[in-house]
Amino acid sequence: MPDLADLAPVPVISYYMLKFTFHGTGTSNSRVHLAYITSFIRILDKAICEYHQSRKQLQAYIESANKTILIMKAVSHLETCVHSLRRCLHLFERIKQLCIGDSGKQRLLRRVIQSKLRSVRDVRDAIEHMDELIAKNEVAAGQPIALMISEVGDRASIAGREILFSDLVSIIRKFHAFAVQLCDYAEPVVNP
Repeated sequence: MPDLADLAPVPVISYYMLKFTFHGTGTSNSRVHLAYITSFIRILDKAICEYHQSRKQLQAYIESANKTILIMKAVSHLETCVHSLRRCLHLFERIKQLCIGDSGKQRLLRRVIQSKLRSVRDVRDAIEHMDELIAKNEVAAGQPIALMISEVGDRASIAGREILFSDLVSIIRKFHAFAVQLCDYAEPVVNP
């Protein structure tokens, strides 16, 4: 799994709260806008944290004799990361609809991650709806029913769906850059 250590030092939500409290940026005149921004940033931080934890457990798995528990922990964190990124996508769409931030950057971000988001959506849906896939006999013999990390360590798959770690990292980085942009956003104050 690629390293995201450069995103770890300060969670975006901490940066956002400091900017909000002391500089008035990252704010909106609308309670709804503010809720979307805060939720997006908080959930993105969760996705980043879960990615780090998954990578840490996977590294421990490689170096340990206690293989089973460590791989299960790595997979659990990865599942939460994927789920959180899916939630970020929903919030990003809401933020985009409200035209918060630089709409040109939003369009660019959307185009860049569009092709990669399909795999996040497919993997997340398989994780969340595995019971239905099994009931409908949509999991072929030999396909994993929980996330399985490839032997090479470049992807995770479940029930015939897969996500490349390079795509996952790309999405996280793009969302992180957008979150930082949101931290600096402030609506113009309209004089009454």
